Amino acid sequence: MENKKALLTIGIPTYNRSNYLKECLEHICSQITDDIQIVVRDNKSTNYNFEEFIKPYIVEYGVIPYQNEVNVGGDANIIRLFEFCNTKWLIVLGDDDYLSAGALKYIIKTLKEHPDEIFIKFNSSYNGQIKGLQGFAKAMSNKYEFLSSFFTSEGAHNIEKTKDDLFYHYKYLSLKIAQIVRVMIHLRNIPNDTCFFTNQAILKTHGGDITWNRSELIIPYLTMLDLFYREREIFKDNVFRTIIGTLFRYISISDMPMKEKRYFYKQIYAKYGIFNTLHYSFRSVIRVILFHILGNNLYAKMMGHHNC
Repeated sequence: MENKKALLTIGIPTYNRSNYLKECLEHICSQITDDIQIVVRDNKSTNYNFEEFIKPYIVEYGVIPYQNEVNVGGDANIIRLFEFCNTKWLIVLGDDDYLSAGALKYIIKTLKEHPDEIFIKFNSSYNGQIKGLQGFAKAMSNKYEFLSSFFTSEGAHNIEKTKDDLFYHYKYLSLKIAQIVRVMIHLRNIPNDTCFFTNQAILKTHGGDITWNRSELIIPYLTMLDLFYREREIFKDNVFRTIIGTLFRYISISDMPMKEKRYFYKQIYAKYGIFNTLHYSFRSVIRVILFHILGNNLYAKMMGHHNC
C-alpha cells in the first residue's frame, strides 16, 4: 500500500539477484519512517520467485512491489521508477548498494532543509549549492566528480520539479547515463534552478558486481560532447575533460580492432578539438600512446596498475 505521507521513495530496480536484494532491504527496512516508502521493481526475474520472496517485506515493512511482464532492460526498468514515482523525492538504489546506519535519517533531514533543489548529490567532492550549468560545471571541477554523478544510489531527484524532464530521460535513455543528462538539460532550460552537493556519504558499500561493458559507454560519451556542444566553453576543463580521459581509457582497453580504435580516437579530436585535447588531456594522450607501444602487461608494470 502506498504511503501518501511519504516525502521520499527509495526505488530499487532488480533482476535475478535475490541475494543482493535481500541484503539491500535489510539495510533499509530497519531505518524506515513515515517519510519514506520503498518500491522494488523487478525486471521479470527468472532464477527465483519474486512474488514469494517479497511477501514478508510487504507484510512487515509495507514494501511496494512491481514486476514487469517482460524484461525491458535495465535502463528502462530504472526510468519506470521515475515515471511512476508518487512522492516529491526519489532515490534509485542499486540492489547491491547498501545504505549505512543512520543514512535515511540524514537524507530526510537534507531533503527538508533543501526543498527547492532539483537534485541533491551525496558523497560529493564539492560541498554547497550550485545554480544553472555554470554552477554545475564548477561542481564538476574534480575529475572524478562527473563520473560519480552517474551513481544513481547517491543522488536524490526532486520529481515534483522535474516531472516534465521525463521526456529527455526517455529521449536519451540509450546513453545509459540519462539520469544525470536530465539534470543537466533541466539546468540548461531553467538556469535559475539549483542543486545541492554534500560531502556526506550515505552508502555502507557500493556494489562491485559490474554487469555492464565499459566499451558500451564509448558512443554515449561521444554523444555527450555533441549534446552539450553549446556549453563547450564552460565544460571544456571539467565535464568534457573527464569524458575525454575516460574515453581514451575505455577505447584503449577495449577488445575492438585497432582500426576501430583509431576511428574513435579521431572522433575525440574532431569533437573536442586537437588543441583542447592536448591542453586539457595531455596525460591521457601520453598514456594511450604508451599503452599501445608497450602493450597492456608492460604498461601495467610500468604504471603499477592494470588499466590504461
